[in-house]
Amino acid sequence: MADDEDELANAPVDPVGGADAPTDEVEADPVEEDAEAPGPEDPRLLEAKIALADAQAAKAREEVRKAKREEDEATDDLSRQKREAAAKQTVAEADKAAAAARQAEVTAFIPDFSKVVIPETKVPSDRPLFESVLAQRAITSAAEALGERVRPYLKLGAEEYALITSGEDFVSVDAAFIEVSSGMAQLLAGADALNPPQQAGFAAAPIIAAVAGALPGLMSLLVPRKTISSSQMELDSTAACAAVAGELAAHGLRVRLDDFRTVPSGKIVADEARLRSRRNALAKLKFESDAEHSLQEVHVSSEQARLTALEKQRDEATAKLPAPKDVDGQIETVRDRRDKALRLSRDASARSTQIDELVKSIDAFTLAIHIVSAGGTRSPFVAAALHEELREVPSKSAKCTRVVFIKSTSGTTEQFYRGRGPLSDKVDSIGSVSLSYWVMDAATSDILVAGIAGGSARLHGVIGNELRIDFLEKG
Repeated sequence: MADDEDELANAPVDPVGGADAPTDEVEADPVEEDAEAPGPEDPRLLEAKIALADAQAAKAREEVRKAKREEDEATDDLSRQKREAAAKQTVAEADKAAAAARQAEVTAFIPDFSKVVIPETKVPSDRPLFESVLAQRAITSAAEALGERVRPYLKLGAEEYALITSGEDFVSVDAAFIEVSSGMAQLLAGADALNPPQQAGFAAAPIIAAVAGALPGLMSLLVPRKTISSSQMELDSTAACAAVAGELAAHGLRVRLDDFRTVPSGKIVADEARLRSRRNALAKLKFESDAEHSLQEVHVSSEQARLTALEKQRDEATAKLPAPKDVDGQIETVRDRRDKALRLSRDASARSTQIDELVKSIDAFTLAIHIVSAGGTRSPFVAAALHEELREVPSKSAKCTRVVFIKSTSGTTEQFYRGRGPLSDKVDSIGSVSLSYWVMDAATSDILVAGIAGGSARLHGVIGNELRIDFLEKG
């Protein structure tokens, strides 16, 4: 700092106000060419000006030194504050590390209870706890109540059984049986008319009537319908049917499930096999009829040629070239043979055409009864074969005399849950199920008994400890 002051002291100074001091220029008044020049300046005035300039220079140097001192002092104070702040931060970090070390030493001997996680019992809001178990017990309770109501109306013989079903469209199944059985009967009648087991002759009119009679049933099956089989059981109805079947079987009753049984080998199955056999026989007969038609056409052409020749000889006979003896008799004989061949040819052609139409009808009918409709589970043939035991008594099989309809109408579950902590969460749930039912006499379609049976079950206890399921009052 002393060197700076010396430099400022030795710096050159403008004699008048310094290097940057403004100068006042006085414009001289114009004088005449003959004016006299001014004389030398007063020495005392010149000394005063020099003294003033020195004073101003000294003042300027002092102000520069003052500004420099203030700048140095400010810089030294900021550095000092920074050093003090850094020292305090170092001390604080050291204290923090020491405190953490002491806390870790103490924590090693004391458990940290803040890190203990208490399991939370989560109870879903959309489905109650153990809903499937409640539903099973409630259905069992309802099945017991239903069994008590229908058993008095299931008086079955030795070869009789009760059919349990949840299919509501019973009429469509019965209609399928009628259409399939009647359609096969008409087609078999047409096949027997065209190709009887012991053929005694050929009559076109009865054959045409038989084929025409077979078509209405076929067309009825081909008409689009909503469904021709029983509706598919829902999961809850399947459980209900199983529970009721078990309840009735446990009391010695013979029962069968509609959708879980074998197809009986009754009249429907036998007629379908016979219809296929008759179709093959008709196809063979058509081949023979076509061959007979071709053969008789050859005979017609041959006899016609002979007839034409004889008639020409008779008409052109002269004395030199007389006609054969008894030419008229020969002409009559050849004409009879031609007419017979023509008749046989026409009969064979008509028979071949009608056989072809009947074979096509049989093929279309057979295809239609074996197609499962959209949304259905059975073909008309299977539905008819299963339904046959309600209509007739097939050989070597039992007869269905009672039909028990069962449908789950509603099911609800109410749950109460109260959480108090580990091993103290209490739950109390009640499940209820309602089953609609009726019993029909298969012979008369009369409803013998009908109603709604209900069952309930209760689950209660402490989650993780003990839970109990109790049957409530059934009705």
